[in-house]
Amino acid sequence: MKRIMVLAAILLTLSLAEPAADESGKAVISFLKGQAGIIKKDASGPVTAKLSAQLSAGDRIETGAGTRAEIKLEDGSTVRMSENTSIRLDEMSSDKDAGKDRSAINVFVGRIWMNIKKSLGQESRIITPKVIAAVKGTTYRADVSTEGETKVNVYDGTVEISKAGSDPVLLSKLEMITSKELTKSGFDEQSDEREDWVKWNKSRDKLRVMIVAAEKKNKELTAVPVSESTLIELFNNNYLFSVVDQTQVANIRQSERVKAAIKGDAASAAAAGLEFGADIAIVVDTSTGFFSDKEILAGMISASTNISGKIYRTDDAIVISAGNQPSRKVGITEDSAAAAAIKDAATKLGQKFIGDIVKKWKEEARKGGVFTVTCSNLSDFNKAKELEKALAGISGAKNVTQYYFSGKRALYAVQFTGASGALAEEVGSFTLGGKSVDVVGVTAYRIELEAR
Repeated sequence: MKRIMVLAAILLTLSLAEPAADESGKAVISFLKGQAGIIKKDASGPVTAKLSAQLSAGDRIETGAGTRAEIKLEDGSTVRMSENTSIRLDEMSSDKDAGKDRSAINVFVGRIWMNIKKSLGQESRIITPKVIAAVKGTTYRADVSTEGETKVNVYDGTVEISKAGSDPVLLSKLEMITSKELTKSGFDEQSDEREDWVKWNKSRDKLRVMIVAAEKKNKELTAVPVSESTLIELFNNNYLFSVVDQTQVANIRQSERVKAAIKGDAASAAAAGLEFGADIAIVVDTSTGFFSDKEILAGMISASTNISGKIYRTDDAIVISAGNQPSRKVGITEDSAAAAAIKDAATKLGQKFIGDIVKKWKEEARKGGVFTVTCSNLSDFNKAKELEKALAGISGAKNVTQYYFSGKRALYAVQFTGASGALAEEVGSFTLGGKSVDVVGVTAYRIELEAR
């Protein structure tokens, strides 16, 4: 990573009015709960920020008390702002010929969360009154006090921190630094996640995954599947994913729904995932047999394992990926041989599944004008059905399907002729039992609602 050294005076006055590359990029407000203002470049005063509002280089965004906002950059990267935060989008540029995207964000005060896509040639940095953080694909947050002092926590990837008069410091995953001391240290992720701001951002960054396995040795079911534990560890070690607690899954492993899912019933697999609020459900079936021959194996035991599995999207039960992975290992006992074979097969299958999920999520998500609509804070099931009817009554909407209602949250699929912004405008006029429904998030394919 190219090292950046900037004088303190420049840090206080930096403003890149013109994009450095061939084409100026755009950004859009994709989530807004509360009040925020936008000061457009060359404008005399602020205007009220709205969902789906487009932003350009030079625009300044400020959030009020109790507000959270999310900004999507053109390259897919995300900037989130907490309450009482002020930033300026100094640069959003794209040089398509060189294959490079660049962004620079000036953080005057407040708290931001950055999720930078790890795309080739993408470069990003934030500028605070005290330091510069330069990255190429990572997830981190920065807290800037009213005095300009800055704290940076890194959750994935690396961030280079530069300060006038000091050597740059490279931060890795689960490391933090303050502008006063400029000495990096580790931080405890579990303690950090007790903070609501952190939990909220991680919930938006990560795909929630349910993993459930049926595992047999010599046709006998095992109580604690090694394949399940291996897959959970593999997915948990990847920042993109958050895995449902295995102890919760254990309660449904032998349910009729999971048994049907293992036999290939997509609807059952999706329903099992939705029960735990998962975005995707991974269901695998593992079978292990043994072979022992004192002369051939010198007293060792050979275990032969085969794992087959599928990944389902829980909102529509579509199969994202399927695979089959055999393995054979030897051990002193049946348990040691089986554990080695199962772990090897599960690791290989899990790596394939992660690659397939990432590839799928990078593809164009919009299919046939179908939008996902979620609504939180619904008081009861009747309100969820009332919202379903309201969605079906929108001009241009058809085939409205309610997938689930759980924990005051409902999920729907809506086929709509038009863009998500137009659908959001229609939904924004809804009332349920005399109470309004607020549109708090809009992307190209998803609308997030909150009932008051």
